[in-house]
Amino acid sequence: MNGCTIKIMYPSVEKAAKTVLRKLGIDFKEASDITCCPVPEVFYIKYPDLWRKIVDKNLEILLAKKNPVLVICNGCWESLRLSSGEDPLIKHAVEVLYKYRGRIKSMIQRDLSGIKVGLQPGCRLYVRDELIDMMRDLVEMLGVEVIEYGFERFAAVSLSDSIMGSMH
Repeated sequence: MNGCTIKIMYPSVEKAAKTVLRKLGIDFKEASDITCCPVPEVFYIKYPDLWRKIVDKNLEILLAKKNPVLVICNGCWESLRLSSGEDPLIKHAVEVLYKYRGRIKSMIQRDLSGIKVGLQPGCRLYVRDELIDMMRDLVEMLGVEVIEYGFERFAAVSLSDSIMGSMH
């Protein structure tokens, strides 16, 4: 039984991710027998021991086969990243897509030049600036112009930068 809540919380994100992975020819298998990762702010502040147990159990299941773990949810990525000590097998979707940027570029079918977009990568990605750069490069590769709008880092305080820093 899969306890991931992305199917309920962000079904369009899950569908888009699967569609893109398939189009890129990336073989993937959905994790099973896991629970919600969970998002750090939901559990860690009130129940840090429970948060740790849940995340560690998920990591045990996810890393057992020694395959890379692609994570499309920023909250799950942060929980797994922090609890694993930044295990290199834990990959954010942006990292994986960036490795396939050449293939992505060759698949672009529409000219999007003239369109201006603002990025909102979510606060957790700001713990690694290269992820923001990768995301920006991927979006600009589509031909759009990324504009600064002043709120990109709004609420961009990751738990790993504050109360969770003492865990390591």
